[in-house]
Amino acid sequence: MPELLDLQAFSRNEHKKFAAKTLIKVNVPVNKKLNVPVITLKKELEDQKIIEIYRKGKELRFAFKNGMYWVFI
Repeated sequence: MPELLDLQAFSRNEHKKFAAKTLIKVNVPVNKKLNVPVITLKKELEDQKIIEIYRKGKELRFAFKNGMYWVFI
């Protein structure tokens, strides 16, 4: 598991690279760890603008314009 400082640096770098970009397509090769169906994930996140990427605790969160979050644990 990454350390907090690593996650903080990673979130800053990813924010610079991806904030204000649009997620065009969601591809889920393995869905064992998802807590929602793949079709729902695609419907909610495809063609949505990323507004912020930040760290909360030991999670990395991608916030989208429609109010949805993509959380990496």
